[in-house]
Amino acid sequence: KRDKSVRSAKKRWLLAAIKLGTAAALVAAIGLTLILLVYSTLAKKYDLAKLGRMPARSIVYDRNGEQIGLLHGSNRIAVPLSEIPQSFIDALLSREDSRFYGHGGVDPIGVLRAVYRTVIKRKTEGASTITMQLARNSFDELMSQKTLHRKLVEVMLARRIEQSYNKEQILEFYVNRIFFGSGIYGIELASQSYFGKPAKKMSLSESAMLAGIIRGPNRFSPFRHYKAAVAERDTVLNSMRSRGIISPQQHALAKADTVVVLTQRPARKKQENSYALDAIRQDLQHALSQSDAEDGGLKIYTSIDLRL
Repeated sequence: KRDKSVRSAKKRWLLAAIKLGTAAALVAAIGLTLILLVYSTLAKKYDLAKLGRMPARSIVYDRNGEQIGLLHGSNRIAVPLSEIPQSFIDALLSREDSRFYGHGGVDPIGVLRAVYRTVIKRKTEGASTITMQLARNSFDELMSQKTLHRKLVEVMLARRIEQSYNKEQILEFYVNRIFFGSGIYGIELASQSYFGKPAKKMSLSESAMLAGIIRGPNRFSPFRHYKAAVAERDTVLNSMRSRGIISPQQHALAKADTVVVLTQRPARKKQENSYALDAIRQDLQHALSQSDAEDGGLKIYTSIDLRL
């Protein structure tokens, strides 16, 4: 009778545990669904057309075609994906998002690995995909936050981006938005600034160096920290070799290649605070909407004579 009573008690406890676990799972599922709905709604407020708006700075000319200065915009030269070498795309994906073509904006494997290394190994590691980085880099309000709220918006925004654009378009947006340090944005201007050549002519070694400095463009600047930039290049090349993207011979040749970096020139003063440019800013506010003016990419001709 005692054994039967014990078995009965165990059975009741087991049933209670199953019911409690089921209830907890149901509550968690409902909670997760509500969170996804809320953040999916928040993500819909962002205008995805902004992803492709990457004009350079506005150039102001005098009456003789002489440049007076620059206004608004970002220091970049946007180029199509066809003008970017495959070596850089391979290096970029190996470094930042090796499963880029296999996920829908969020990489579950990357998330689990990041959680494991953060909790178990006590080593902080991000799990942002290229699409998530694109979402963050395209909207200033996301760049200024470092919270769980921002991360959840970023995740749902990345899923929206993946549903609206193909992988090639996402890559093109991303490589033209990357910050490479020293006020340089986009792969084309980075190649011209660091190596004195268009991006399409970069070598494997140069491509790996630029892909390597993305996580810390100022800390690994080839201008100021050349050895650190070379170390990052080697890390990328090692990753490409281990993934079978490049052969052992390509790996050896690229690591032996000495990357020649241009001497950093001091930034030329743009006279952005002159009375003339202040007046032009005010005139632009009457001629254009604030967003159109501040996006840059304009050629502005004035009646000013720079010689006077």
